[in-house]
Amino acid sequence: MPERRGTHLPTLIALALLGLALGAPAALAAPLTGIHLVSAEALGGGLQAPGNAIDGDPTTELSFEWGNGGVTLVLDLGGPRVLESVHVTNGHSAPLVWMQEFWVGPDAAHFRPVLGRPINLAMWRPGDSSDIPLGEVVARYVKVQFGGGGARGSLSEVALFGRENRPERHLMCWSGSIQRDFLDKLDYFEQDLRVTDLWLDYVETAFPQSGHNAGFAAWTESDALDQLSARGIRYWLAEHEAFTFLVNCPEDLRDDRRWETTFRQARTLYARAKELGFRGLVFDAEDYDGVSDEARERYAESADYVDAWCFADEFGPSGMYYLRGLQFGQILDQVWGAPLMQVYEARAYAGKNDCRAGNYWWLRGIHDAGIEIWIATEKTYGAGQGEVETDAPEHLRTWFVQMPEYLVKIHDAYPFAARVLPGFHPWNSRTRQPNYLPRYLGEQLDMAADCAAGCWIYNEGNAHGGDPRQVLDPEFLKAQGLTADDYLDVFRARSTAP
Repeated sequence: MPERRGTHLPTLIALALLGLALGAPAALAAPLTGIHLVSAEALGGGLQAPGNAIDGDPTTELSFEWGNGGVTLVLDLGGPRVLESVHVTNGHSAPLVWMQEFWVGPDAAHFRPVLGRPINLAMWRPGDSSDIPLGEVVARYVKVQFGGGGARGSLSEVALFGRENRPERHLMCWSGSIQRDFLDKLDYFEQDLRVTDLWLDYVETAFPQSGHNAGFAAWTESDALDQLSARGIRYWLAEHEAFTFLVNCPEDLRDDRRWETTFRQARTLYARAKELGFRGLVFDAEDYDGVSDEARERYAESADYVDAWCFADEFGPSGMYYLRGLQFGQILDQVWGAPLMQVYEARAYAGKNDCRAGNYWWLRGIHDAGIEIWIATEKTYGAGQGEVETDAPEHLRTWFVQMPEYLVKIHDAYPFAARVLPGFHPWNSRTRQPNYLPRYLGEQLDMAADCAAGCWIYNEGNAHGGDPRQVLDPEFLKAQGLTADDYLDVFRARSTAP
């Protein structure tokens, strides 16, 4: 019996797979509702009916004098949102040429630009529309500017597409026992901290480091990875020292033998990490072992403190930081294709002359090879006003930086970064003391939800998974009027990504 045209199942499957391979567009996210106009401004004046831009009716419009002067709208999204695209319906009476910029922020005062250049709008016919992808950016408020045209300008509708932001919650785990620190703490990770991702340190490392590695077999034979997956907890391969342990002088950047060894290690280990279901790679960029005496002397004038990122003659797209990053990124892309999370925002620690720009160029090379870069910040660790009577340094006991402003600066320092995740340090497993009050932890988590896709938690020395019920001194807590569950309740009360 002849096959009927259009119903051949293998053909349909093949076409579907071909569509996936060619990057067929995914279904559009839902249009956001509950958006409110905070402010509207037209440089040329004469602004009329600005609310029409978000009334859901493409037949209405706002209008203003002097199209080239532009119009700027600030919108309250009604809650933290992940924005994927914006659908713009141009005006009917005086269509505009460009969406000039799109900013996102946690409040109506702190914004960062997303586009960096104008986007041309369809304008030959009145009311034509344009869809503009945004990637995936997190915001509680947005600011958008339109312009270009004649004596007047008009705009019909701005529709945002996305979803509620349910942030990821990552945990850095230093561990000496898979059983004690992970398998025995699965309920704690899932139900108390509500973590979505664990960074597994001391497993396998492509770069040399001073730590003691467990090896993949210890993790697979203990069934730990499968048990994490069964709980919906993703895991990352973390290298504590990575680049900075390998490079102690500019000559190390040029040493092909040491880099070829590193590349061979990367090909083998990262291919295995992919097989085992690791989500991504975590590099700590802080320089723990320092540089050679000769390098310290050579770069003393150009850096406040010389570390592995300060060899200024290797900065730029023709320098060895970029070249080694590009080579490494190409290997990572070939064998794994996973995102790279960098802990420690090195450029923010440069006391003068952007002296740690080597870190920018290293990451830029990896990015240009096709790898998604995430930045995990450390200056965001602390919170509060020093109320907890602890021996912790000031930057852990107080608001060391203002998060809304600071994350904008980190996006500026690493403009290619797909995500910036603020890090929080609520208690210290090593000293057995909290660093700040639980309510400030709640403020940190809430602020992060307004401007980031997630956050990460660091508790320094994670015996028992850092569980505060086991690692904090109960007598110290009692003297402060606190309990371990006061901190865990903050985590329990806030949902995370599914």
